[in-house]
Amino acid sequence: MNNNSQSNGELPSTKKLFKSTILAIGIAAIILVTTVLPAEYGIDPSGVGDILGLTKMGEIKVTLSEELAALEASNQLNSINESKQVVKSVSDSSSNQSNLISQKSEIIISLKPNEGRELKVYLKKGDQISYNWRTDGEVINFNAHTDSGEHHTYSEGSKDSDKGILEAFCDGRHGWWWRNRTTEVVTITLQVDGNYSDFREDF
Repeated sequence: MNNNSQSNGELPSTKKLFKSTILAIGIAAIILVTTVLPAEYGIDPSGVGDILGLTKMGEIKVTLSEELAALEASNQLNSINESKQVVKSVSDSSSNQSNLISQKSEIIISLKPNEGRELKVYLKKGDQISYNWRTDGEVINFNAHTDSGEHHTYSEGSKDSDKGILEAFCDGRHGWWWRNRTTEVVTITLQVDGNYSDFREDF
């Protein structure tokens, strides 16, 4: 009987447990305000974090977190844009293949000394176009080719003009690349006639 009374007397009372709980909560709140908030979020309502150097560490963490979030958002946006570009490329390709019409067009470009530029049209394999290009008098280097799928060269050399028939080696873009090796600006006029689409400069 005495042993039971002694054991019960050693147990903390409800009042003591309550006080201990309140004390623990108070200590936790102090630690939160003075160390955790400054160190993790750069928030220092007490000023202790600044004294201990924790506020600066928290500000760095917040900045890095924001930069990482911005980078991830940028990567997601780039992925979306790349997906849109793929869809657009497929759409443009389908449009090119379904809108080949008989037409005659002319493009004039100017090349600075040592500059190279390229003009191409879209053709289906086996289609033919007649072409005629000329400079304003200077001889320049040229290469008629396609790099759609497998590379194929139709003609190349150095001339001030050229004309003939170009028959498409494959489906895709076909045309001419010129390089001005002179010391003067050279103007090139290119005329094409036949069933083709998307006559423009390639970059």
